[in-house]
Amino acid sequence: MELAKKRVGVWIRVSTEMQVYDESPSVHRQRAKDYAASHDWEVVEFYQLDGVSGAAIMGQPQARKMLHDVRTGRIEALLFTRLERVGRDALELLQIEKELRDHGAHLISIFEEIDTSTPEGKKRFQDLASQAEYDRARLAAKVKAGIHTRMKMGQVFTSQAVFGYRKIGKTLEPHPQEREVLALMYELFLEYRRFKTVARELNRRGFRMRTGNEFTNVSVKRLLQDSTAKGLYIANRTGNKQGGGKVIKPQSEWYEIDVPAIISSETWEKVQQIIKSLEKPRKRNINAYSGLLRCHCGTVMYLRKNDKKNEVPKYFCRNCKNKIRLQVLDSAIGDVIEGFMLDTLPPSVLLEADPESEQIGRKLQSVKDELEKVVRKLERLVILWEDGEISRKLYSSRYDSLAQRQQQIEQELSALEFELLADEGREAAREKLAEAKAKEISWQELDGTEKSEILRQFVKEITLKHNEITINMLYVPKQLNTNELACKGDHTDGHVK
Repeated sequence: MELAKKRVGVWIRVSTEMQVYDESPSVHRQRAKDYAASHDWEVVEFYQLDGVSGAAIMGQPQARKMLHDVRTGRIEALLFTRLERVGRDALELLQIEKELRDHGAHLISIFEEIDTSTPEGKKRFQDLASQAEYDRARLAAKVKAGIHTRMKMGQVFTSQAVFGYRKIGKTLEPHPQEREVLALMYELFLEYRRFKTVARELNRRGFRMRTGNEFTNVSVKRLLQDSTAKGLYIANRTGNKQGGGKVIKPQSEWYEIDVPAIISSETWEKVQQIIKSLEKPRKRNINAYSGLLRCHCGTVMYLRKNDKKNEVPKYFCRNCKNKIRLQVLDSAIGDVIEGFMLDTLPPSVLLEADPESEQIGRKLQSVKDELEKVVRKLERLVILWEDGEISRKLYSSRYDSLAQRQQQIEQELSALEFELLADEGREAAREKLAEAKAKEISWQELDGTEKSEILRQFVKEITLKHNEITINMLYVPKQLNTNELACKGDHTDGHVK
């Protein structure tokens, strides 16, 4: 009785348009057909992905089709030339292998001696899967460094030019038709000073976005705030956020590239001033003690503003029903702040520079300088390798050590920036206290936001225990030799004795 031939599917993936146009897929296809014929296998399907990156393939239609054929038993093995042609993400490769194994199928590589139906082939597959992801990460880092170098040289890397421009090679040029619409948009905004009015007028005149959609107040505002129109294109401004979406990068990572201007810098600046004047700051009623006040039982106390009995704002403990009026708490904290920090210390001491902050600032600048040197070395190394002046082995060894050092410096930089930010916050709080003392402003005269800014820089926690309020200080000026302040009294009559 003649045995049935093994049914195999052939996986073909090419990641660049150049590979597609060079007919690389047809070469892969013929090679797989010849290999299957030499083993007396039947090729029942080809899964071809043209111009698809190996970083993420599970969501591709051809990948879903292949997995469906595996689950239904249509194919018993997946044949490919090299594992990197399947994908370069180790986790996805392992998921594919497990999916095939669970349904009695396996992976077969033509050139790498991989056959996951055997223990040796499975071990070989796992090793190469890890290597494929490592190579992808190295390649991505090299490409990223090369792109940054070329951005510094004034080359534009963007898939689609902003409205009003078109991409020619690695440069941006004004679009013959769109430039007139963009210039008109600025003129209309200077006249009407309203985004919706400008959008409505552009639509009324028959103009549309590049997609064919009508202009909206959001699209008009975005285009008016884009500095490309005045001849300054900002590259590398955004990046991909983990989990999807975009995130704005730190300004230090941006690249400014000069392009032909559509409007004058003066016009652009006038428009920005108008936009800024239209922005109305949102007022928030800040509760100065929110999150700081705790009951002696350890429960965070919350503010109840609408007490049915007397409508007097009070802080309550949900656990033991301990309570205190907001007015009483504010008076007690004000006595401590004014007594220990305003009356005790003159304004000159409050405004005195903190030597530790200056030391952190100097160290921060030193670390930034070192990071810049390492980045320049990395960029130079990439250029040398691309120009063929150093070997791959030398490039790899130097790149790995420099990349590791860059990561260490960036971690150190983040820690220093966080520490400096805390010091800057305390400095702002000291200035606020000094200003209050100089102007003879009492604690009760400060608004909730001002109180909150001061408290969160100096106070770690406020604890209420019956008739005693304890303030655990997070930071105090060195002239005050204490970290814990307390005031006692009877809270029932609204006073602290």
